[in-house]
Amino acid sequence: FEAALKADPRNFEALANASVAAVDVGEAQTGASQAALYAKGEQYARQAIAVRPNSAEGHFALSRAIGRKAQTM
Repeated sequence: FEAALKADPRNFEALANASVAAVDVGEAQTGASQAALYAKGEQYARQAIAVRPNSAEGHFALSRAIGRKAQTM
């Protein structure tokens, strides 16, 4: 997804999927690497929402990333 985002940084599908992928990978990590992946997932989701503010998919990705981050605190 990162390659697609280099070509088009406002590609909604790539942003939303990159968020999901970052959180998925973060679930298998621990410590600082997990926190960094959750933060990256949140960042991608916020960018996706900026592109399509009314998309449920973008808001779901954001809530998932924030929720996982909150569980680690």
